[in-house]
Amino acid sequence: MNKTRRRSRNVSTLQQHHISWCALVIYNVHEAYRKLSSNVNLAFELIPPTSSKGKIDSSKQLTTFQDTTTGTRKNAHRSRESQECFHGTKTRALLRICLSASQFGTPTAEFDTDRLALLSFKTLVSDPSGALVSWGNSSLHFCRWRGVNCRNHDGEPRVTALVLESLRLKGKLSPSLANLTFLRRLRLGNNSLEGSIPQELGFLSRLRSLNLSYNHLGGMIPTSLLQNCSELRIFSLSHNNLNGTIPRNLSNCLYLRVIDLGRNTLEGNIPSDIGSLPKLETVSIWDNLLEGSIPPEIGKLASLTGLHMRFNHLDGPIPAAIGNLSSLTQLDLSNNLLAGAIPAEIWNLTSLRGLLLWNNRLTGAIPSDIGNLVGLDRLLLSSNEFTGTIPPEIGKLEKVSAVFLQNNNLVGTIPNTLWSLRNLDALLLRHNHLEAKNAAEWSFLMEI
Repeated sequence: MNKTRRRSRNVSTLQQHHISWCALVIYNVHEAYRKLSSNVNLAFELIPPTSSKGKIDSSKQLTTFQDTTTGTRKNAHRSRESQECFHGTKTRALLRICLSASQFGTPTAEFDTDRLALLSFKTLVSDPSGALVSWGNSSLHFCRWRGVNCRNHDGEPRVTALVLESLRLKGKLSPSLANLTFLRRLRLGNNSLEGSIPQELGFLSRLRSLNLSYNHLGGMIPTSLLQNCSELRIFSLSHNNLNGTIPRNLSNCLYLRVIDLGRNTLEGNIPSDIGSLPKLETVSIWDNLLEGSIPPEIGKLASLTGLHMRFNHLDGPIPAAIGNLSSLTQLDLSNNLLAGAIPAEIWNLTSLRGLLLWNNRLTGAIPSDIGNLVGLDRLLLSSNEFTGTIPPEIGKLEKVSAVFLQNNNLVGTIPNTLWSLRNLDALLLRHNHLEAKNAAEWSFLMEI
């Protein structure tokens, strides 16, 4: 009991002195580790020496620690020297502890899996810019390697993020990344990685953000990526060479906020279970080879703000259910094979900033309800089969900067209200049947 009280007083004394580097503390080695590792990140490693018979020799317990000044590792044995106190006071210290919160101790064998997984990743990657030079420093804890972030779990540092974007990395993805079982963010975008996406990455059940965009990855999207995705928020594989279909198990990812699969060569239909993701904010599947109709289930995505499906082979009508998306700000269905009239429900989406439907087969008239879209910045309806006149209510779009209505079958005169749009930078009306028969109908030229 007396020894315990003396140990507590010594810890309190060290804390009161605000020690910035390290201190000698009276402790039994194992008890020190048990009590302190739960409170601070300690840059030390307990190494109980063994006797010749393989048993722990308690008379020679020592601690290795990282010298933050020289980068070398030292041993602190029980000795007369260890009794030198901070500021000269005598103590019976057994170990030297560096209280720097930025340091990590060498992981035990049980948790060495993370370090080995990172090294395996590095063996398959070439690094022409030397971005991973720190990964070759054997004296540097892997949690301090470039792009690696760790958090403490059960007293041991575990890798929770691997962020190596825009570093000109080349090579293939190692399946061993799946051994980083505490990984939350895997962001390797804007490099030159190639090959297929390892299906083993589906074992990363804690993953929240997966960004492999802007690489040269090919093959199909492994369905395993969406089997244990209960934590996944961001799923970004755009600007690659991926083929095959969009996986049909999206409904497993109930917290998904972003689906970004643009600029690949994906084909087939858009899976209808995309409508079962209540937190989805952005669907970006543009510039693929997708075909079939737009599933009306998309109208269930109450949180959706961006729907980007341009440059595909989608056909059929625009689902009226899209008019239920009251939070939608960007609707881009351009360059498809969509036909029929724009649903009346679309004109009630007052949150819209961009309505991009150019180069389809849409028909019918542009209604006066277009004046409801008062927040609209871009109105791109060119290269369709719209008929009728340009409604004067278009002059209510005070924030619009671009109006493209060319290559349609519009008739009548150009409404003077267009020229009251002070933010208008681009207006294209060519290749229609618009006319002006008298001076009053040409008066819009005076406003240009």
